[in-house]
Amino acid sequence: MFESKIILVATLLCFQLMKQSSCNAVTESYHVYTSIQYRFATTEIRCVIRNADYIKKKLPFLVELPKDAFITKFTMTTGGITYVGEIKERTAGSEVYFEDGGLSNVIASRDGNKFGVKLPVAGGENATYVLVYQERLFRKEGVYEHKLYLQPGHVVADVYVETYIWENKDVTLINVPALRPLSRIHADYGKETNPLAIVNRLSPNKVQVIFAPTASQQPSSGLSHLYLVQYDVFHHPDGDLVIKDGFFMHFFAPDMTPMPKDIIFVIDVSGSMGWDNKMEQMQAAMIEIMNHIPPRDYFNIVPFSSTAFTWKSVLVAATKSYINEAKNYIWNLNAVGGTNIRAGIITARNLLFQRSFTERVAMIFFLTDGQDRSPVDDYPSIPIYGLAFGDDADLDYIKELCAKNGGFSQKIYTNIDAANQVTNFYDKISSVTMKKITFKYDHSIVDASSLTPTEFSLVVNGSEVVVMGKLKKDVITFNATLEIEAEAGKSVKVQKVDDVTKLAVSPDNSADYKKMQSLSGNMEKAWAFATIQNLLQEDQKKATVKGDTY
Repeated sequence: MFESKIILVATLLCFQLMKQSSCNAVTESYHVYTSIQYRFATTEIRCVIRNADYIKKKLPFLVELPKDAFITKFTMTTGGITYVGEIKERTAGSEVYFEDGGLSNVIASRDGNKFGVKLPVAGGENATYVLVYQERLFRKEGVYEHKLYLQPGHVVADVYVETYIWENKDVTLINVPALRPLSRIHADYGKETNPLAIVNRLSPNKVQVIFAPTASQQPSSGLSHLYLVQYDVFHHPDGDLVIKDGFFMHFFAPDMTPMPKDIIFVIDVSGSMGWDNKMEQMQAAMIEIMNHIPPRDYFNIVPFSSTAFTWKSVLVAATKSYINEAKNYIWNLNAVGGTNIRAGIITARNLLFQRSFTERVAMIFFLTDGQDRSPVDDYPSIPIYGLAFGDDADLDYIKELCAKNGGFSQKIYTNIDAANQVTNFYDKISSVTMKKITFKYDHSIVDASSLTPTEFSLVVNGSEVVVMGKLKKDVITFNATLEIEAEAGKSVKVQKVDDVTKLAVSPDNSADYKKMQSLSGNMEKAWAFATIQNLLQEDQKKATVKGDTY
């Protein structure tokens, strides 16, 4: 078999989307294989597409990836020739043509990135596309969640999806939620599960999940759904260690009582919020959030448009009477004026600066649909959690603003489930269990320059903090110290290991997994991935938010 090289270009700035229905392309088989180890997933998509026409045509292959995934391999085989993709960063233009006339692009997409490629295939011939990508899974709300965007384009007779989980600790929970149409992936589906998913518990720490719907079990238009596999593992209260191939992973999943907090809701009520039902969706979401605030928390509301104003002069306790008053206040807000983000943030900070009891967790919940690049001074000790409401919001600015101020951001899609998206975001940030946690290591054992971040603030319940790094040569013993600041006060956890060889997961020679991805080197891959992600986040924090001063 011959090989030919093609260039794949990774970018988020393309705008052309190739529709699979635009030519006589028939998907003969659609197979997806995922292996997960140490919360690190490798996914292979193997798709056979036939050119149903009698003349040569370019057949499109479209895949939607999780937003933090990176492609490690791409090939297309047809007519005895395998085309091998070379991943490169694109520098200009919206399209890249190959020597053989193919086209590759990646475009921004909801909750992920769409990867697309078109290559010519002779009439009546098949093309086999193979795409491999990797990603790190993060624990949220008590589970690790692996996402697959299943989009074969039409009903396919041969669909097979297999997920193989092999962890260092016992798998305590496995769940396959109901399929979610991609048009409504943020809707609330409750605890409904996927009846076609088969779960095989191979051992206490190994699970195989198979989803293979027949043609009659698929929607009439074919699958266009989000497929989820959720799991959790046993978490030792003092943390868990995995050491292999000269690298270590240190996991700590807190299970503590949430700390009391002081929160300011900074919400955009400018004129543009009155368009496309955004104001009503925001109001519905904020009223629902009021029901989620526990009585021991304190809060206030800062609406802003051309200027900012406050609901109360100080933070107030979340008593039933104040919650009801806040709901009425929110419902009677009107959308009018410009967008002065800086005024809203500064007003919220001033309210928090006036607090007399500073041991409580302080945070700013910020929502806007507009664009205003007025400079805002950094103050990371009061994190900002921001929502970019709709397509017109300046997501890049909001990302920078939140990253530089100890928080993070999310885009909200203004469709019928927008209120649910906002409420879910609040729930994620509201259950803070630790104000600060610091990991400390013996630098005679650990290469200090290799460590991923070792300090974390505002850790939420159901999450997990992870530190990775390299060990120095011939290490046998290992020790680490965790310094924690939580509601019960400050505490220290010490972890010691006399023989690190006992912490590694032994090689698996079984045939449990039909299309087993190689798990060798996963520790180093996970460490490299985490290191790159942290460097990118640091660059974002250092970036200057530029704009006109108002």
